[in-house]
Amino acid sequence: MKKISHWLDEYFEEVILCILLAAIALILFIQIILRTFFKSSLSWAEEIARNCYVYIAFFCMPLCIKRNKMLKVDIIVDFFPERVRNILKYIGDVLCFCLWVVLFYFSFRVIRSAYLKPTYSQTLGYNEILIYGMPTFVFGLAVFREIQRLVRIAPETFGTKKPEITEDKKEAGQ
Repeated sequence: MKKISHWLDEYFEEVILCILLAAIALILFIQIILRTFFKSSLSWAEEIARNCYVYIAFFCMPLCIKRNKMLKVDIIVDFFPERVRNILKYIGDVLCFCLWVVLFYFSFRVIRSAYLKPTYSQTLGYNEILIYGMPTFVFGLAVFREIQRLVRIAPETFGTKKPEITEDKKEAGQ
């Protein structure tokens, strides 16, 4: 069970993104073949591909949080000493955490609205709460990833643990 938990923690977003990207490629490839050679098409292909694109956009957010690849403007922060810089970056991460919590909270309003006044897909007829519910799941995952990140970097930020020397720092001679 621990191996499965570790694997999900490490690769969950990547696997979902790969599946969605493969689904888009396969569906659109089939659609192109059908249109080109058989003068026919699938009525649902573009809708499913569009929904996969939306899911990909949302699933990139927790992946970027996990890998610390969020867009940040840190030109001013870089002028400070390393200790102050680390604390300012930690404060920025806390602010991001607050943003994810607010978005997670308000995404429930979207789900409630979609539940009370359901809309249905034009081609497949499914309730679009499946689309509107994705932000709630992903913002919840973003909150989880941000908590993981904050807990992981807190000792290093506040000086209770010495920073680990990574292979990149060894090679650079730092």
